[in-house]
Amino acid sequence: MKFVVRFSLGMVLSVLWIGTAGAYEEAAVEKGGSVSGVVAFEGTAPERKKIEILKSMCDNPNALTEDVIVAKAKDKQVLVNAVVTLVGITKGKAFSKEPPVLDQTGCIFKPHVVVVPVGMDLKILNSDDCNHNVHTHGELNPESNKSMSPKAKMTSQFLEPERIPVRCDMHPWMKSWFVIVENPYFAITGEDGTFKIDAIPAGTYKLTVWHETLGEQTKEVVIKAGADSTVEYSFKAK
Repeated sequence: MKFVVRFSLGMVLSVLWIGTAGAYEEAAVEKGGSVSGVVAFEGTAPERKKIEILKSMCDNPNALTEDVIVAKAKDKQVLVNAVVTLVGITKGKAFSKEPPVLDQTGCIFKPHVVVVPVGMDLKILNSDDCNHNVHTHGELNPESNKSMSPKAKMTSQFLEPERIPVRCDMHPWMKSWFVIVENPYFAITGEDGTFKIDAIPAGTYKLTVWHETLGEQTKEVVIKAGADSTVEYSFKAK
């Protein structure tokens, strides 16, 4: 990613991040609003299956599949690892200066879903004592397959927004997703199924939630200055 710094009378006004897919301009957000909510799950939660990992590879006897994780929060079932993104915003708060991280530990990718801004570094670690490979299957970004020796580190970048499945060919149960985004307005639901995105300029936007197995939903959200808007999504069992 390239960046252009604009100056006026010696003062930095904003930073324009330029990727091949478009541009996002960092600027101060005064009286920004926020959007928060929960991603619920309806129906019978699918059983997470045990992953059989040989101890000679990794000592991880409690590993479970992660393609659908449903948790209990208060009086409802909620969905973990759903990615919530604000669509189409081109100017607003700055990106985090801390790069996202993917680790390989216990012969599992952690976290299962990683959001990566266009053109920014993704730190990839191998904390295991065995070899792995990180095989990305992008359509807009070139396919990549990089081997990693024990305790190795590397970085990757992606120049087009898309959702990329990631695999380790040496250990076929190892699966992850990279969600490449154009702006810093995103969140991933945790064990309580909730999300919050803040410092949003007032306006009307589309807010999308995506899950690797259950699909995608989009709603319109109105952001008011200094106020929080609430949105609830619900996915049904397949």
